[in-house]
Amino acid sequence: MLYSKVITLISLLSKYGGMATGKAFMKIAGIDCGDFRPPVRNLSASDRKMLMEDIKRFELLQYISQ
Repeated sequence: MLYSKVITLISLLSKYGGMATGKAFMKIAGIDCGDFRPPVRNLSASDRKMLMEDIKRFELLQYISQ
Protein backbone atom coordinates (compact mmCIF):
# COMPACT_ATOMS: atom_id res chain seq x y z
CA MET A 1 0.00 0.00 0.00
CA LEU A 2 2.60 2.60 1.05
CA TYR A 3 4.89 1.50 -1.74
CA SER A 4 2.21 2.43 -4.31
CA LYS A 5 1.88 5.87 -2.68
CA VAL A 6 5.65 6.40 -3.03
CA ILE A 7 5.47 5.37 -6.69
CA THR A 8 2.64 7.86 -7.22
CA LEU A 9 4.64 10.66 -5.53
CA ILE A 10 7.62 9.89 -7.74
CA SER A 11 5.43 9.92 -10.84
CA LEU A 12 4.18 13.39 -9.85
CA LEU A 13 7.79 14.58 -9.49
CA SER A 14 8.34 13.51 -13.08
CA LYS A 15 5.03 14.85 -14.36
CA TYR A 16 5.50 18.37 -12.99
CA GLY A 17 9.24 18.82 -13.32
CA GLY A 18 11.46 17.31 -10.66
CA MET A 19 13.11 19.80 -8.32
CA ALA A 20 10.36 22.42 -8.59
CA THR A 21 7.81 19.76 -7.64
CA GLY A 22 9.98 18.73 -4.70
CA LYS A 23 9.91 22.30 -3.41
CA ALA A 24 6.13 22.36 -3.86
CA PHE A 25 5.85 19.13 -1.82
CA MET A 26 7.97 20.70 0.92
CA LYS A 27 5.82 23.85 0.96
CA ILE A 28 2.70 21.71 1.34
CA ALA A 29 4.47 19.96 4.24
CA GLY A 30 4.95 23.36 5.90
CA ILE A 31 8.57 23.94 4.91
CA ASP A 32 8.71 26.93 2.56
CA CYS A 33 12.11 26.87 0.86
CA GLY A 34 11.29 29.82 -1.37
CA ASP A 35 11.54 30.00 -5.13
CA PHE A 36 14.38 28.97 -7.39
CA ARG A 37 16.52 31.65 -8.97
CA PRO A 38 16.89 31.67 -12.76
CA PRO A 39 17.62 29.70 -14.81
CA VAL A 40 15.78 27.04 -12.78
CA ARG A 41 12.04 27.25 -13.34
CA ASN A 42 9.46 27.31 -10.59
CA LEU A 43 6.06 25.68 -10.98
CA SER A 44 3.52 28.00 -12.53
CA ALA A 45 0.37 28.83 -10.58
CA SER A 46 -1.67 26.53 -12.82
CA ASP A 47 0.83 23.67 -12.35
CA ARG A 48 0.73 24.14 -8.57
CA LYS A 49 -3.06 23.98 -8.70
CA MET A 50 -3.03 20.83 -10.86
CA LEU A 51 -0.39 19.25 -8.60
CA MET A 52 -2.57 19.88 -5.54
CA GLU A 53 -5.57 18.40 -7.36
CA ASP A 54 -3.51 15.29 -8.16
CA ILE A 55 -2.31 15.05 -4.56
CA LYS A 56 -5.91 15.13 -3.35
CA ARG A 57 -7.14 12.76 -6.08
CA PHE A 58 -4.49 10.16 -5.20
CA GLU A 59 -5.11 10.71 -1.44
CA LEU A 60 -1.49 11.68 -0.79
CA LEU A 61 -2.00 14.77 1.36
CA GLN A 62 -1.73 12.84 4.62
CA TYR A 63 1.70 11.58 3.56
CA ILE A 64 3.00 15.05 2.69
CA SER A 65 1.51 17.46 5.22
CA GLN A 66 2.02 17.44 8.96
